[in-house]
Amino acid sequence: TVKLTYTVSRGDDGIGVDIANTGEIMSIVKGGRAHEDGLMRVSDVILAVDNTPFVDGDLGRLLRRHAPPWDFTVLRDDPALVTQLRSLDLPQEATYRLLKVPIRR
Repeated sequence: TVKLTYTVSRGDDGIGVDIANTGEIMSIVKGGRAHEDGLMRVSDVILAVDNTPFVDGDLGRLLRRHAPPWDFTVLRDDPALVTQLRSLDLPQEATYRLLKVPIRR
């Protein structure tokens, strides 16, 4: 697993994710903000929002404590990313920031 941080904004209908009490992202709503951003993934486990630990299973209450956009810190099980970090001699236990970069086509 790898620890990642990414910025999440709120859309008209919220973030667009369903999570378990454990903080695991169970689904991403097609067309929602998380789906559009492309940074969140099903099975990411939320550890913190804006450096406030996610401990009680109530993401809504945690989000109301901070103004959007929010920085989510998550654990992601991504063997390809782990392999890439190892090939670059980067520590797997560090926290890495994911960025949304617009691509022109």
